Amino acid sequence: MIYDKQYYLDTFKITKEQLDVLIATALGEGGSYADLFFENTSSTDLMLRDGAVASGGFNVDYGVGVRTLLGEKTGYAYAESTDPAAMRAAALSAAAIGAAGAVHAASIARFVQYIESDGNNNTPGEYVLLDYTPSSSSVVEAEFAIRNLNASHGVFCARGDAPENDTFTLFYISGKGCRWDYNRTAAEYQKFAKADTRYKVRCTPEGLWLDGVKSASINVSPLSYTPANKMMLFASYTCQPSETPAATGNSAKMRLYSFKAWDGDTLRVNLLPCVDSTGAAALYDAVTDALYHNLQANKAFTASATEAADPILSSVLRVAGSPDAYGEPSPAYGYVTGLTDGETRTVSAPAVYTNAAGTVA
Repeated sequence: MIYDKQYYLDTFKITKEQLDVLIATALGEGGSYADLFFENTSSTDLMLRDGAVASGGFNVDYGVGVRTLLGEKTGYAYAESTDPAAMRAAALSAAAIGAAGAVHAASIARFVQYIESDGNNNTPGEYVLLDYTPSSSSVVEAEFAIRNLNASHGVFCARGDAPENDTFTLFYISGKGCRWDYNRTAAEYQKFAKADTRYKVRCTPEGLWLDGVKSASINVSPLSYTPANKMMLFASYTCQPSETPAATGNSAKMRLYSFKAWDGDTLRVNLLPCVDSTGAAALYDAVTDALYHNLQANKAFTASATEAADPILSSVLRVAGSPDAYGEPSPAYGYVTGLTDGETRTVSAPAVYTNAAGTVA
């Protein structure tokens, strides 16, 4: 055992200041304790057959594991290098998994494909008010299905002191299509082909995109302004000088599959449909760990019967074994972060003996 701290700092090419930053990052979501496990091990495997070496292998495990504790929750992530960016990503993931929110862990029963409102323009339906106010540079992307094309629906709404001023709102207008009110109320519409059909609409200061295709009928250009009120979904409100405006019209009959909002390159809102621990349909914000419920009295969202993947646990790879922690697999036991869609990873597992004779499975 080597007790010289500098030896280990040199081995892993890291400084004490970097360690302090990693711990602070791992505690960034409210954790009460965090630790780091650095690994640099090598092993040689030889397989004998009739007294001769038939095959062999050499394996090196190098990297750092980050563990965060928050109450009874534990987050663990592993980086297969000591590159500062890789270690920081692991610390952020451990913090997020450990916090997987007090809300995520304790209040969500399951995630679902969509939640549905049953408004009908001026007939009140369900709505939510986000703790988010967009700016003129914000970008919003929503996946939704309008259930009745012969009525008007508020998809999302943020307004200033008049309907045409400082507005950041998307409507579906009866029989016409989507109207993107970007500091205006122009009669420009992007038509939808069918009701009860899932579409992805992206609203930006440069225009509106429907399923990845820019609308030729909606013409906006970047401006500089800030809506005075927070963003509402499933309805609209009149221009109320209030921190908590209430829905006043355009109640939507709509299924919402996802909703995201960015300020510049920063993701500010990432809403996922879910059912909470009481059985109520709601929207979970994976960015802020907030849970949004319907605010309309005597109403309730309807949840899809189709479940969806957990947004926290589906973004990492968990490596586990039985017996617990048997051998030294690669990647190591725990959580692997930094995964991307379609990525291929090479993995290896220790030999497992299935009987006393030592048969390798």
